[in-house]
Amino acid sequence: MQSKDGQRHAPPGRYASDLPGEVSSITRTATLPYARPPRGGNDGHIQTASSIWNTASGRLMFELPFEKLGRFAGNLATCLEAGVDVEKALKSSKRSLGSTRFGGAIEVAEIRIREGASLHDALATEPAPWPLFFLPVLDAGEQAGRTDEALRFLERHCKLLVRPANAIRNAWLFPLAIMLFGTTLKLGIIAFMSTLSLLYVEAMNSLRGYATLALIAIVLIAPLFRPLVDRLKLMIPWIGPAERELAMNRFFQVFAMMYATGGRRVDSMIRFSARCVNNVSVRQDLLQAAAQIEHGESLPQAFKLHFRGSFELRA
Repeated sequence: MQSKDGQRHAPPGRYASDLPGEVSSITRTATLPYARPPRGGNDGHIQTASSIWNTASGRLMFELPFEKLGRFAGNLATCLEAGVDVEKALKSSKRSLGSTRFGGAIEVAEIRIREGASLHDALATEPAPWPLFFLPVLDAGEQAGRTDEALRFLERHCKLLVRPANAIRNAWLFPLAIMLFGTTLKLGIIAFMSTLSLLYVEAMNSLRGYATLALIAIVLIAPLFRPLVDRLKLMIPWIGPAERELAMNRFFQVFAMMYATGGRRVDSMIRFSARCVNNVSVRQDLLQAAAQIEHGESLPQAFKLHFRGSFELRA
């Protein structure tokens, strides 16, 4: 539907206030005034320095100190709930991060908050290895007027990821350590018992093997191949269902906060909430569902078409 200003709008009946039955099972009953308009004019889809840094160096889950991030979010929420202003709350909570790579981002954020920036914008100013979902969830909480609720969710979610992150790290670190030890032992035995020419040949073979492993690792984390890798992860037994469930848990948490405020189209809220989903394949499914809703499809039917029985959304 075209408006006088030339902008496309969803047809009547696709606003949150018109769909109480379709999403009642995933939203909260409380309503708060709409906090502020979305940034950037495109449902919040903006590139920040922090998001670029995350894409480049924060892809590997085991690199992130989830336990400290959970404490940071919890302490920040406690301060805000107690009525402490944002700058003092941030200054008090940053000790939870300890000597991590977030120090520079927090210092810059304090300056930005004094200048009047929101907490999300302040934290996103300086590149830092925030988890891909961290800042989008915080942004949604601020826009919904539920910053403390968003921080409490981040506290619980980060603590939930501590053990999986450690398991993923150990799954590759221990085999790699054994391989390095075996290679070193083999080369030591050859150097002691054989000729230098044979040692050279074996050393080059080992280097080629490790170079191949490094190339595979680069392909797995490269943004160019990420959609394919994320789609394949969803097909792996045990891992795929857990990956999808985790993604949808984040999505519905943010969607519920946005829905409770009202004042936005449902397809707009879905697009905004999809930013907190790391898996590119699941995010694309959510965006396709949003496009269906924008063209008049019901919420349960749109999700049913694009998630093929992954979960049930009851009307």
